[in-house]
Amino acid sequence: MFRLSLAAADSGKVAVWRIATGVTFGAGGGVSIAAIVPKIQKALPAGMIVDQFTHMAVAVSIAAGLTLLFFPRVVSVSLAQAGVATSIMLLGYSVLGAFPPSYLAFVRVLIGVIACVLLILFSSSLIFFYRQRSWSDLILGIVLLILFGFLWTYPLTHPLK
Repeated sequence: MFRLSLAAADSGKVAVWRIATGVTFGAGGGVSIAAIVPKIQKALPAGMIVDQFTHMAVAVSIAAGLTLLFFPRVVSVSLAQAGVATSIMLLGYSVLGAFPPSYLAFVRVLIGVIACVLLILFSSSLIFFYRQRSWSDLILGIVLLILFGFLWTYPLTHPLK
């Protein structure tokens, strides 16, 4: 999913990802990260949601979306997609309070599986870069994948205090 081109992005994709990041709202009822947070808070009793993670999820999504809002390029769409993926991971961490401490290993495996699926989704473009012999794009894509993989799993090893 990483497309590193500086070409102008397709307006339809820009609109979809602006809505998903919460930067703009669509009349079609598009879902944004900010719209999901109240639904999560209503689904679980008070005290089971780590609010800091929900706030971080919305902030990451908006920050990635603002880049797309002001710079509608292909690489900005990729950043918005990775920002939404990061926000999804943070929302996953926000419900950790629903699990008893004895289930920490279960939660770690579950979050690890989700992170692996996201890594697979985002690595699809690396094969394209390799086949095209676009070495700079391949290297930048690998670096971005490592950075986002680190962001997605960081809360597992560094819990909030």
